[in-house]
Amino acid sequence: MNLDNMNRIKAICGLAGALLLAFTSLACQSNEAAAGSTGSIYAQTPSQNLRESFSEVIFLTRNRGLALGVSGNLWITTNSGQKWESVRQFKKSERYKFNFVNSQEGFLMIDEHLWSTTDSGATWISVTDFKDILESEMVNLDGIFFIDAKSGWAVGGKYSPKRGMEGLILETTDGGRSWNQQVIGDTQGIISTRGGKWDLRDVCFVNPKEGIAVGKGVVLSTRNGGELWQEVKGLEGIFEDVHFSSDKVGWILEKNREASLITVNGGRDWKQLKWPDANAADSVFMDSRFPSLLSKVTGEVLISHDIGTSWTSSGSETFATKKKPSDNFAYSFLNRAFDDSILLTRILIQEDGDSVPVTTVVR
Repeated sequence: MNLDNMNRIKAICGLAGALLLAFTSLACQSNEAAAGSTGSIYAQTPSQNLRESFSEVIFLTRNRGLALGVSGNLWITTNSGQKWESVRQFKKSERYKFNFVNSQEGFLMIDEHLWSTTDSGATWISVTDFKDILESEMVNLDGIFFIDAKSGWAVGGKYSPKRGMEGLILETTDGGRSWNQQVIGDTQGIISTRGGKWDLRDVCFVNPKEGIAVGKGVVLSTRNGGELWQEVKGLEGIFEDVHFSSDKVGWILEKNREASLITVNGGRDWKQLKWPDANAADSVFMDSRFPSLLSKVTGEVLISHDIGTSWTSSGSETFATKKKPSDNFAYSFLNRAFDDSILLTRILIQEDGDSVPVTTVVR
């Protein structure tokens, strides 16, 4: 999923180039957004100043959202981000990942430890420590996706002295209590073309059978629920995130966010899509049903009516949130909630160093 928190901390300190996408769709449990037009913006709600910034944000409904701070604090809002309340402390980490299957049931992965909730994040139960299951400390898991409360996948990398670091895909059918490793075809070929160093960063399924996993220099595809994963040939890059807004339209973001791969046929074919200028995308949503939305690291928001082929400004007044010229945007989160609401949360870093989450209800 995602850039590590060290990069996010750098962004907070003024290196606004640090990027993050935490993208939760109903189809892919990735944050997504859509806007019918700039006139569909309902409300923009700057919240209270916080002494830490958010590493991960997800909205379950138009009103209820969850966020994890860089220190491990779990925050909850019940009024569309107008106010956030710290409700519990998790361990401080550089890797957090929310994944909800509906507005009540969801999962949270912190490093290699999995938690679950059945009450919209109010309480959490420890489910699994992956390092205990795999009996190895040389495991990193970065991506997780559940298609329902029982069936899910986790991806990352595992190191061995003989083979080096290579990708790892795990599957569960009991809500994360037990996991089985899935087969990746032609791993020797992948290793030989990448110098023995590759891992996976994110995974997404559009239905119980068809899924995509992405990572360092590799895109994998399955058509049988992960019984066998095969490399998608001809795609090069360090891929961080994969998302689908429907069973046809999906996109893969590169690490530097300067370009994306897009598919309109469920991942069978991919083409490269570049952004309109050098300012990389922070969060992005692509769909054929609604105008696409792109939030840039500069704080500007662009809209596309042709699935990213061309972009126009949403209008500076629509998302204007800076109070002073010295304020900076660190990163943003696009969410489509389970009640079909669309929300954009951007982290505004003020001159005094305080972080202000600013949530816009897009639809």
